[in-house]
Amino acid sequence: MFKRYINKDSDGYVALITMLVILAVSSVIASALLVLGTDWLRTSQTVEEGTRARNAADSCTEAALALIAASSSFTGSGSITLSAYAPAVSCSYTVSGTAPTKTIVVSGVSNAATKKLTTITSQVTPSIIISSSQVVP
Repeated sequence: MFKRYINKDSDGYVALITMLVILAVSSVIASALLVLGTDWLRTSQTVEEGTRARNAADSCTEAALALIAASSSFTGSGSITLSAYAPAVSCSYTVSGTAPTKTIVVSGVSNAATKKLTTITSQVTPSIIISSSQVVP
């Protein structure tokens, strides 16, 4: 009566469709990993730039404290470029107030990152005593 024909090529189509599905899923996974890797790289660069800016601000604070130690009546401002980093980072400082209370405001810059610190002394002779030091938002 009815003859049944078996298509032996259907196994090839099943394998082809399976491979296409596997390829599509693999492409989605690879794309997601690429996006996550790029985000991780940006985040780590931002953290590194922030650390460099903070180190520059700390360097300017130390430079200002050295000037105060040399002359307790020092007030003024200045800047430093730290070329040990690539690209170079810079900072600026301003010292105000009269002994024994001096206020040092510094700003460290590394590319797009900026860190600002304020340090206040409670004594400048015979040694410097820092009463507060804080990051300024």
